[in-house]
Amino acid sequence: MNLPLPRGYKFIYLNNGASASWAILNYFSLSGVKIYEYWMPQEENYHLYYNDLLNNNFVAVAVHIHYSKLPHLLIEKVPALYVTRDPISKLKSISNHASGYLWKNITPIMKRFNLTCKEYSKLIPKNRYWMHEGEYPRCDVTFKDNWHLYGCLSFDSLIQKIPNITEIFYYSFEEFEPKNSLSTWTKISKLFQLNLIDNSLLKTRRDRVRFGLGVLPVCLYVLEEDVIKNEEDVSSLNKEGGYEIYISADTEQRLEENVVIIDETNINDSRIIAYVKDECKDILHNEKLLQESKKFLEGYFQALRENVDKTKENLITERKVLEYLKKDTHTRNKIKKLLDEELNYLKTHRPDIVASWKYYKEFEKMCEELEKN
Repeated sequence: MNLPLPRGYKFIYLNNGASASWAILNYFSLSGVKIYEYWMPQEENYHLYYNDLLNNNFVAVAVHIHYSKLPHLLIEKVPALYVTRDPISKLKSISNHASGYLWKNITPIMKRFNLTCKEYSKLIPKNRYWMHEGEYPRCDVTFKDNWHLYGCLSFDSLIQKIPNITEIFYYSFEEFEPKNSLSTWTKISKLFQLNLIDNSLLKTRRDRVRFGLGVLPVCLYVLEEDVIKNEEDVSSLNKEGGYEIYISADTEQRLEENVVIIDETNINDSRIIAYVKDECKDILHNEKLLQESKKFLEGYFQALRENVDKTKENLITERKVLEYLKKDTHTRNKIKKLLDEELNYLKTHRPDIVASWKYYKEFEKMCEELEKN
């Protein structure tokens, strides 16, 4: 990993996390762009980019401040894209970041159940949060990690690593919300000459781990003998002759050959689909079993909604971040110093962006008042 990347990449995606990163990378991929997750090892991504460029693919390079070498190997003069966001909102997001180990809370019955499993709460795992692996988010733990704070809040240090950027195109985080994403991606597609993706994919949330929905996809196994049972009995899960109904929040699925039973149940801006594969479509001709299945699914969806609502109630907000920083002098001063060092470029070249950050202005005012006192 000593040679510069071959010429031919179209633009650079500057990234420091907590700014719709996964969704944006996903949209780029759906548009035909060869681009890779910045949280993967830079050596691995370097080889992927290198091969893609040799094969004349449409390539964009995602870089992160913790990439020590790859940014210095970008010698071609190209533009960059950067998603701006209020730093306090970014601190909120990393505090609410879901753990990659949610699977440890997921039992087999949560992934595959039958019509007798009507105690829906048993089918939904407890949440699990990044860094401390607890059930509820905690900013006190998150803010102790200087490596992640630097990765999330740095900007000046990032662009200094890539002197060949010709121009930076700025988009605000809010422009990637589902209600704005169609307009935003139309602009980006024209700007970088990308393929426009299906509008339906732009109208749904693209969270990497949907809060309260992380158990999906799951399977409801439907067997006629379970309809009359009044108590939970999972023995039918080992029997043949039933119908498998899949429940998913994955909007990338190819559903052309599948039969959708319930479509576009909107939970937290996510499209939830219940469907059967072609070999199980005979359930459509069994009206009683189909209606019992739909009745069960409605109960399950309601449990998902309640879990999402409970999850949202416990999330860290910008206001909670500010309240915590007001009490924790050491952490407040640490974050203030970091932001003072890393926002000079934006304050000089795009003061309008900084001026639009409501909570950052409150943070600055709070620091000033506390310093006086």
